[in-house]
Amino acid sequence: DGIVAVAGTQPTDTGGADVIADAGFGGPAPGLLHPVLALVAAAGSALLRHQVSCAEDKVRGARAAMGGRGRQSITGHSLGGGISQIVSARMGIAAVGVSAAAVTAVPTVRSR
Repeated sequence: DGIVAVAGTQPTDTGGADVIADAGFGGPAPGLLHPVLALVAAAGSALLRHQVSCAEDKVRGARAAMGGRGRQSITGHSLGGGISQIVSARMGIAAVGVSAAAVTAVPTVRSR
């Protein structure tokens, strides 16, 4: 079995990009936000999409390393937990998010 772990918010290691990505969990709110906040939310959504894509690449790499054998899951804390939930929904693997953001406002995630 394989587990991919996604780091939580690293405010100093990423030049603040993770903090902005956290804003991506708020979902779109056109016309409801101050124009500056709307720009932050849009940038956050773009960064969050990029981080989700990177996490999906890591899952595919782990799957290849495992030779397609065994179960695969993903986990993370905070930002990483939210990303793991999105990857789980998109790739159909198990996830455990610890103290994660709610992902129901993220456009690519649908609740069941």
